[in-house]
Amino acid sequence: MVDPALLDVCARYVLPPEIPAVLPEPYLPFVPPSWNGTLVVAEAQNLSRRNREYRQALLGMPAAERFARLRNPLDVGVQPWDDGTLKLAVEAALELPAAECAVSNAVPWSQVDERDNNVSPSEELIRRASSFWSEILALMAPRLVLACGSTARAVFEPLGSELPKCRVLFVGLPSPRATARLIPRHPVAEVLRHFPTLAATVSRHPEWLNAYRANRIAYACEVIRTVGRTKLAGPQETSGTPTESPLLSMSEIAARLEAAILRLNSDDAYLLRHDGGERSVSHRLAVYLEREFAGWNVDCEYNRDGAIPKRLHILPDVMGGEDSDARTVYPDIVVHRRGATGPNLLVIEVKKDGLDESFDLEKLEAYRSEFRYLAAVLVRIGPEGARIEKWI
Repeated sequence: MVDPALLDVCARYVLPPEIPAVLPEPYLPFVPPSWNGTLVVAEAQNLSRRNREYRQALLGMPAAERFARLRNPLDVGVQPWDDGTLKLAVEAALELPAAECAVSNAVPWSQVDERDNNVSPSEELIRRASSFWSEILALMAPRLVLACGSTARAVFEPLGSELPKCRVLFVGLPSPRATARLIPRHPVAEVLRHFPTLAATVSRHPEWLNAYRANRIAYACEVIRTVGRTKLAGPQETSGTPTESPLLSMSEIAARLEAAILRLNSDDAYLLRHDGGERSVSHRLAVYLEREFAGWNVDCEYNRDGAIPKRLHILPDVMGGEDSDARTVYPDIVVHRRGATGPNLLVIEVKKDGLDESFDLEKLEAYRSEFRYLAAVLVRIGPEGARIEKWI
């Protein structure tokens, strides 16, 4: 039974004749009986000549029934959900059953051109869609909205101040064309090893990979990263005083680091194969870590403890070499909040294969004990790629 208040909202948003649309009636989300409070929205239905049969079925319905057209759980009417792309990403990234999520499109109307080809929603429809969703969400009260694609962002981003109790996450477009650029160079088995929640989801639902397998896996990986960055990001600084960032679990830190190493091995394979220096590789790894730890500072060879150099007092004075002061610490990479109060999240030492690691491990122990890093790790690099060698 559909809430009459929701139907009343739909009735108020039927388009006037002067606004072109395939159908003037908006439609409500599909909401399963055991709804978990999550709403997933794609962009808009394609009611062009490509989907003529579905369009004719809608035209044959009474106008009021079109408000609740998304009602078949096996074929909702939101293409990237029905084909499994969004289901795979949702279960892997949010770790929620897809069958318990509500589903819809950001713009509940469709437009075509004079040749009956699908076109992106007009600015007017996007504006009306924002107003429509403002009322719908006030009645539904979801806990989380996953908005997919730039059109969904344009609709939901203006609603931020109106949804104080609803978290909105913005992710990319799940179309095959948009996800093609995300496809990793590594075999699927290796990718799944780095994303255990995705591997588990694929094992449970292999039918979601019956087409565009690489695209769908790549898209799910990107959503996992985006959701992870949103969860991990600390609040931005609004003054000169660093603000406290929520610390992360070891599993979350490890997953982000693994994702960065996977990207390093894929995009900088040449540098690794041709014996790139530790500093060069550390810099590239830091670039990828910045994407994974949004809201945190990622620095190479950072030697500040507030305004003064970081110094370790438990290590013998043997650092020498390129370090300007034998007692001044130059960790290869740190993930932290700059300033004396931190917090300090992750410190990384990068070491080439075949070189002795004993002093690096001793430094990592000291970073954790003296500067209270939550995690410390040694990363080995060689012609075959980078890998995590040891957590401290």
